[in-house]
Amino acid sequence: MPRAGRWIEAINSDAYQGWPNPAVAGNGGEVWAWGEGLHGVPASATLTIPANAVLVLIADGKDFN
Repeated sequence: MPRAGRWIEAINSDAYQGWPNPAVAGNGGEVWAWGEGLHGVPASATLTIPANAVLVLIADGKDFN
């Protein structure tokens, strides 16, 4: 992740596939990035990425470094 802090799950296309989808997989609307990053980026996060879906995350503007 480019920075630590809260990231909002703005779009999860799994929520729209076969709407309403009773078994939506995702991150509950947010992801938290923290700690040591990997591959030269400052922070890491654990994500659930649904099969055949697109996620769009946006930073909420508040760092906690």
